[in-house]
Amino acid sequence: MARIILFGGSFDPIHHGHFLMANQAREQVQAAQVIFIPAKNPRWKMPKPNGEHRYEMLRRYLSAYDWAVVSRYELDGHAEINYSIDTIRFFKEKYPHDELFWLLGADQVAKFHEWKEPENISSLVQLLVYARPRNSFNQAIVSRYHMQVITGPQSAASSSAIRDCQSLQTSLVVLDYIQDNFLYYVDRLGRYLDEKRRDHSFEVAKLAYQIAVSNQMDGSQAYLAGLLHDIGKNVLPPQREKIMEEYYPYYLRLNKVNYHQFIGEFLAKEDFKIQDEEVLKAIRTHNTGAANMRPLQMIIYAADKIEPTRGFDSRSLIEACLRDYYGGFVVTLSANRQFLISKKKNFDNPLTKACFKQYLKE
Repeated sequence: MARIILFGGSFDPIHHGHFLMANQAREQVQAAQVIFIPAKNPRWKMPKPNGEHRYEMLRRYLSAYDWAVVSRYELDGHAEINYSIDTIRFFKEKYPHDELFWLLGADQVAKFHEWKEPENISSLVQLLVYARPRNSFNQAIVSRYHMQVITGPQSAASSSAIRDCQSLQTSLVVLDYIQDNFLYYVDRLGRYLDEKRRDHSFEVAKLAYQIAVSNQMDGSQAYLAGLLHDIGKNVLPPQREKIMEEYYPYYLRLNKVNYHQFIGEFLAKEDFKIQDEEVLKAIRTHNTGAANMRPLQMIIYAADKIEPTRGFDSRSLIEACLRDYYGGFVVTLSANRQFLISKKKNFDNPLTKACFKQYLKE
């Protein structure tokens, strides 16, 4: 007899928190398999992408894990609303000799008594609930339905944050799928970036993700910074000057070609509600560089300069960054300095000069 966990939800889209819950539950109850069941018509949510998109993102995210299965049961059904009890009965019939579990998020406990046939659910499967810090369960509900509490690491990931482009804590294959199919935030980016600039931003985001992961850093954070780094590019005067005068008066002396990095930080905070200071700093210095740069700042600076569609052979620079983000940043910085000199570009500003002085020992 095998132990199987059923994990239903809208998965709109799947994120690292979903995976963390499933994997921790699997390990703690020693389950052989976790079956992810994307809902076609969930009772309390209205997913925007159709089920095929959500299914495909799930499938791609989980393809590397032999214990994870994505079921089409609810997607291929004709129910107006997907009730968990119906899904459970289907899998109970399919696996009559196995022990079934149903995985719940902590936020679902309070409403569980409102589910269809909650008593029958608890009699057919062992309910698992993943605890969160400072979460106050309704102990009467936990006891009444014999819920088993699972504990483990926590994730701040959320599907809504991904949809709103506030935090992108999911895998690169999902982010690529979102881009390729114009889901969630992609259309919104078009309000800030023309097609060419948007494509460049996606390439910077992808490369930044790869560099970060290769250096044991947060790829999702790097992707977000790369995606938004140029959103100030197309802001025209007088709005551009107004933002600079009000929020960045010290940098008005810089060449106006550099304004967009500050405008980008402003828009990331005000329009996209980004609160991650590391992301904001990376946007703010991606064009000029600066002294005392943080790792993410270095990654975004380099990725912006060497992403593969830039029109020159950047493979050696990319490989250097993948091996070691700091060393790759320094060689990219040196290469960019030579490029600016060859094109007679003006880089006589305090930020770039301080960056060259510190990292190129000028």
